[in-house]
Amino acid sequence: NEQAKMAILLAVPGSVAALVLSNVLIWTMYSAKFAGASEILRWQVLGLLGRIISWPIAIILQARADKMAFLWSEIAAAVVHVGLVLWGTRVYGVTGAGAGFAGLYLFYVVLIYWVVKKRHGYSWRKSTRNIVLLGTAAVLLAFATTFVGGVVWRLALGSIVLVPVSIVCLRGLIERIGREKIGAILLQFRVRLGLAHA
Repeated sequence: NEQAKMAILLAVPGSVAALVLSNVLIWTMYSAKFAGASEILRWQVLGLLGRIISWPIAIILQARADKMAFLWSEIAAAVVHVGLVLWGTRVYGVTGAGAGFAGLYLFYVVLIYWVVKKRHGYSWRKSTRNIVLLGTAAVLLAFATTFVGGVVWRLALGSIVLVPVSIVCLRGLIERIGREKIGAILLQFRVRLGLAHA
């Protein structure tokens, strides 16, 4: 439960930022020729959110040495992934591959949660479920803004999602880790960037 909460609190602001700034990031890091890559990136970000949600649950199977359940879950996920990518690329082109990745993790979250609950009695606490649902809602809302026409409108609407999500997640991290530890981490980060001295 705690791993899932921390993963969401750390990943959601980055996921929302990646969605909101996808076009800018692609243009800045590569060139305008890669503008189409932002179409794939938006789906990849959704898939990564599913990965972040599912992996702390899947680790329970490994911790309990439930090798067969883990193996068959992974095989099922691989088959679904290949099927979705094949179908997606035939219907939607390269963007379908990204959508297939998102579809894989939608399937995998449901599958792995069900397997672990059935075999080991694990389920999220209410507080964990709420954080997962709110984080998912925030990422989906940012995902929706990527379909808005016009870069200025897209950035404006995305920022309306990004700023409060970042504040809420930072507060959640401070509550769990403590101000002093976060301050020390930020100082180390600034030192590595050459913005401060140790």
